[in-house]
Amino acid sequence: KALVNGDTWYLVDNKWFKHCSQYLGFNDALDDEGIEMADNPGPIDNKELFDKEDPTKLRSHMIEQMNYVLIPTEIWEPLVQEFGLVEGQEPIARFVREFGMFLKHPRVEIYYLELSLSNFSDPDKVVKKQFSRSETIGKIVEAMRESFEIP
Repeated sequence: KALVNGDTWYLVDNKWFKHCSQYLGFNDALDDEGIEMADNPGPIDNKELFDKEDPTKLRSHMIEQMNYVLIPTEIWEPLVQEFGLVEGQEPIARFVREFGMFLKHPRVEIYYLELSLSNFSDPDKVVKKQFSRSETIGKIVEAMRESFEIP
């Protein structure tokens, strides 16, 4: 499927996805080491995509097709319906954004920009939030108002 600005795509652990593809008959039933993998892959498990020290953040420097695959909503929803998602894990949804100053090209934004926000009246209270690089200043201000309960 072609990338379209604003569409949602999901990150899935590459190992789980390969196992699922083999189970569904899309690939050979042997993995790279010759191990039989045609068994049911179980629920979608993306734990390997998260940082070991901070499991709320994605691992740094991951490579598409090596660590993860991107799948569109049209594939994600039936996979979740059929296999489920490991309890306690949330889907890793990412959006297609247009990048480039003069020549725009769509790309799935995997890593968000993390900003440390604080209120001038209480500089010791710092809140870290993640934003898309394509967010407007208005959206960041809105998040700040919400974080610091400013009307």
